[in-house]
Amino acid sequence: MASIFKGLEMMMLPISNEAQIFEDKFMLTDNIDIQDGAVELEKFRSSECPFKINFNMVLFCVEGDLKVRVNFHDYQLQACSVLFALPGSIGECLEYTENCRLFVIAFSGNMDITAINSPMAMMMKQYVSSNAVVKISQKEVDECLMLYRMMSDKMQLPDFIFKNEVLNGYMQVLYAIGYQWLSDNKKHMDLQKRESRQQRLCDNFLELVRDNHLKQREISFYADKLCVTPKYLSGIVYQVSGRYASEWIKDYVILEAKALLKSNCYTVQQISDMLNFASPSFFGKYFKAAVGCSPRKYAMGTVSYTHLRAHETTLHL
Repeated sequence: MASIFKGLEMMMLPISNEAQIFEDKFMLTDNIDIQDGAVELEKFRSSECPFKINFNMVLFCVEGDLKVRVNFHDYQLQACSVLFALPGSIGECLEYTENCRLFVIAFSGNMDITAINSPMAMMMKQYVSSNAVVKISQKEVDECLMLYRMMSDKMQLPDFIFKNEVLNGYMQVLYAIGYQWLSDNKKHMDLQKRESRQQRLCDNFLELVRDNHLKQREISFYADKLCVTPKYLSGIVYQVSGRYASEWIKDYVILEAKALLKSNCYTVQQISDMLNFASPSFFGKYFKAAVGCSPRKYAMGTVSYTHLRAHETTLHL
């Protein structure tokens, strides 16, 4: 079946008449020192339809903004952003600002770069397919631009016969640097995902407690609802909130009990039943352990506020 995407070959890429090309398999091109860089960039833009990139490409955004779509993910490149595109990627240049300045390193699969076939490369190719853009520092941009210009200088020497070896050497360095960026970015994103999942689990737990604390005080009930073990749930809730799951459950129960006691509408027996305790005696022990006085004394207001606060503070330490 024929591809529905227009193929983008490397020789179609130049965004500058000053592009450097080596044996139709390696190209350097940029619009950094061109007065009207946006005009040059327009040659590269093809918003009528997506295109299939048939080469490896690393694009550095030095200044301005560039919006692209790679493998149906939209990315906004700004200063100090790097775009990685692998052969077979579906790309589209959507928007750019007039001050957008970038430099591009493109090369075919025939380029003999050892790092491309390293174990790290195999892992990162999968990552880049859905995370094509990484943010780097200005110092790192300057370092890569220096390597870019060193490669460009060598490519312009007509009598230099070891261009292939030099380009491969510089690309080994760039690949090592790039793998470090991707590795750091992957760790950061994985951490954010874990934190997001943990926050979501804690939020779901608290919502369940709000809805069920009148009848359910066992952590196992909430853990079963959330499809995790009680130990794991309590650990995650503590990591996110600084308090254990059992403490949250107890606080909701005690808050409800205090409100009911102060309403003077119910007896201790009735409140014990409403909160699903086995007996008023068990409710009384539970309440006193948390508050520092019996439910009856709390309802009558015969315990000082200072005493209650001192007891609750001791429990939370």
